Amino acid sequence: MKKFDIHRWWIPGKPMWGFFTLVVVLTLGLILISEDALSARMLRALSAAGLKMVDGKVFAYGGVHPAGTMASVNDIIRGTFQTFWLVLIVCLDRIGISYRGLRRDNSIYIMKRVPAKETFRRCAVIPLLTALAVLILMLVLVLLFRARYMAIIPPEAMPPAEPFRPFYAFIPRSWNPWEMFRLYY
Repeated sequence: MKKFDIHRWWIPGKPMWGFFTLVVVLTLGLILISEDALSARMLRALSAAGLKMVDGKVFAYGGVHPAGTMASVNDIIRGTFQTFWLVLIVCLDRIGISYRGLRRDNSIYIMKRVPAKETFRRCAVIPLLTALAVLILMLVLVLLFRARYMAIIPPEAMPPAEPFRPFYAFIPRSWNPWEMFRLYY
């Protein structure tokens, strides 16, 4: 069996640690920020519904759960992972940088090792797969948040049933460029 070699998918002689370090640090930072925003929105929605959370359990202020007053999970998650677009921009920028670097560098070593038909494979596959992996990771986090939402909200306080839309997490609440990256609203 042939061993998998990631270097066959990267430009010869160019380091890949800088790209992966940038994407990992950026992704971890954005996930921490987004998870904090999800928690803040959840607590704000609980408070608006007249509910409070104590030790992971939800209680009503007056002892009776108000029927259907909790915000839907789609409203809470909307726009929390909109910063994914920043990771996608970094990956697309890496494709452009790789392509320009490959074409600009007239080194005989690189030009002999990378034929013209392999240029796309060498420049784009790893950044696109990285963006896809980050998207899948963020979708898993959205699904885990929905499971947490369904587990802690009492059935009496649930909003009317509506289809779950996990991609709402990637759509900004506002297309105003000054408010697009504001998560706590």
